[in-house]
Amino acid sequence: MNRVRQLVIVLFATALLTPAAYAADRSPSGPGEHAVGHFQTKITGKARANRVLPLHVWHPADSASWSAEEDFSFFGLFLRIGITSSVTKDGVDAKSGTFPLVIFSHGFGGIPTQSLRLMEHLASHGFVVVSISHTGNVQGDMTSSDPLADRFPDARLFADYREMLVECRADVVCIATPAPSHASIAREVLHYNPKGLLLEKPLACDVSTAAELLREIREAACPVVVPHGMLVLPAAQEIKVRIRRGDIGAITSVEVHNAVDLLNAGIHWLAYLLDVFDNDNPGIANAEFGASGHVVNDGVQVESHGVTRIEFESGLCIDLRSGCQTEPTSDVLLSEDQRGALFRVTGSNGVIEFSAWAGSYWIQVGKSDGELIKQPLPVGLSYHQIFLEQLALNISGREFVDSSANLSLAALQLIESAYQQHSDSEWALGVPAP
Repeated sequence: MNRVRQLVIVLFATALLTPAAYAADRSPSGPGEHAVGHFQTKITGKARANRVLPLHVWHPADSASWSAEEDFSFFGLFLRIGITSSVTKDGVDAKSGTFPLVIFSHGFGGIPTQSLRLMEHLASHGFVVVSISHTGNVQGDMTSSDPLADRFPDARLFADYREMLVECRADVVCIATPAPSHASIAREVLHYNPKGLLLEKPLACDVSTAAELLREIREAACPVVVPHGMLVLPAAQEIKVRIRRGDIGAITSVEVHNAVDLLNAGIHWLAYLLDVFDNDNPGIANAEFGASGHVVNDGVQVESHGVTRIEFESGLCIDLRSGCQTEPTSDVLLSEDQRGALFRVTGSNGVIEFSAWAGSYWIQVGKSDGELIKQPLPVGLSYHQIFLEQLALNISGREFVDSSANLSLAALQLIESAYQQHSDSEWALGVPAP
């Protein structure tokens, strides 16, 4: 048992190291190769007025020690209600070696054992899992007067973003609020002379406001990025190169099946396609939206289902199906790679199929069999980080590079044109919900 107790002493010093040997070939959906041990302990934060933090720890266990222990662990959930595990045992030795660390933080008023099966599963696959019981903000102990400050003592909290702007004077401000507030908040931010802006889509709910906002941002010489992820994701960018290079011949059509509305998701796909076909001029040919079943998304009235056709001067057509009643599926992509909208690009000599946020795509050229190509985003890197790094380069050189903002505005123009074809006078699309 002493060997197990020693685990906590070295946990935060060594468990973050990458293990030399880890059974990566085992299916993550099934149980792992390790026996699972568990114990409870506490740590005391001397810098936090000796605040005590109870911990549950699951770990790969020594198989001999685990087999010698007859009783499985019992985990209390509420009052006298609990679960007797069929996997985990207390009072067993930890398996020797170095294992990666997972820290689990329960939600407001939750309990540290609320995801018990997940903890056991991870430990069986060679992870040490530490679940924190947040003092004063856990079931049975809701005595904390400020649980958020207890969890994040170094974070500064503001009741209003205006207070933050006055007190912090941030170099870069990221605006990721409900869509109808983007333009008004961005205008207020400009009064404090930021060095850069990251502004989520859409710039505004209408083209006129969005165009005027971009004009004001340019006059302020403030670099801005709108993080349309497909403009930087490796797979999407490789697809763009292959389309422009003519790998599947002249493009004749593009089909997009989008499970969300045009304004809140379709704007991503349109910004990307406008970038891919940047030497062509698009226009809305036809848009039809369902007469009923409308929804509110991000504070805006939008369609529950619709079909929008965009025609380019070259003759290229894009058909975009949108709304929550659309269910995109693919016969050639891996199920785990079908995230976001489904794209099918057809050329005179082949086809490319891919999902918006996936790190792979399927391509078939000529009469050859199709091939699945993987091009994932590097682990630990998000597309928002890429945009922020681009923004930092723009700031350091005072270069005003805003292609993402221009593409976002152009996509919004197409969406507004499509929504204007909606004939229901009692439900206007693309406007803030009352």
